Amino acid sequence: MGGWKVISILAVSAAAVLTAIVLTRRFDFTTAALLFGFVALCTVAILHARFLILAHREHRNTTTFLERRNAVELRHAEEAREKSLALARSAWREADALHKATLALTEDLRMNSVLDTLLDLLHQQIPYEAAQVLLIEAGPRMFLAREARPGGPNNPLSPTPDTLNFTGYSVLEQALATPNGLLISDTLEEKLWKNIASGNPVRSWLGIPLSASNQVIGMLCAANSTPGHFTAEHLRIARSLAASSALAIQNARLYECSQIYAAELSRRSHTA
Repeated sequence: MGGWKVISILAVSAAAVLTAIVLTRRFDFTTAALLFGFVALCTVAILHARFLILAHREHRNTTTFLERRNAVELRHAEEAREKSLALARSAWREADALHKATLALTEDLRMNSVLDTLLDLLHQQIPYEAAQVLLIEAGPRMFLAREARPGGPNNPLSPTPDTLNFTGYSVLEQALATPNGLLISDTLEEKLWKNIASGNPVRSWLGIPLSASNQVIGMLCAANSTPGHFTAEHLRIARSLAASSALAIQNARLYECSQIYAAELSRRSHTA
């Protein structure tokens, strides 16, 4: 009987050697043929095992990727929810504040009370160093109806003149003509800016026209000595407050006229 002293069998797939089996003993041709068949089966088994390992690894990688993506999406969803809740709470607080402001502005129809209440409510919503209510007289003239300067003598900003001609102040003209109001983050960067009062300069300023019955009757202004102090959110809040304030000022004017008329009637009735 013939055979090999040493037999070496390579397990090959797609021109790549997977493994080698080396046996040292005498073999006949039948045994060698069986070994070749066994190696072929081993080759198939090894390939299947590799495919299973690769599939498991791919599944694990895919699962990890999906878990990470889901975690990121969940975090983004939570952040969006928190942001929405914060905006809703902020909107509710603002609506509640404006509702209370409207009630406060209509509790007392006297002009002095209305103006003091307006500037106090504005300071609660927007921390300013100075704020003014300027009302329009005949022509381009405006007069200072009320000014608030928290801090008293320590306030860094100078008082506003009692009267002024707004045609001499391009920013005031622009603010009066802009229904949504005007915000100047830094007056030193605004070419049209001109200080209304002498002394320490205003660096951050906002102004909102006061409109009642489709007519501009004045302006609500706020100022600060720090550049960038006021933001677009401050302007929006001031604009919301100005809407109800203008109506309250108009009603106060009508109330004053009615009081004057009533006093005149009383005087005439006593002299008749």
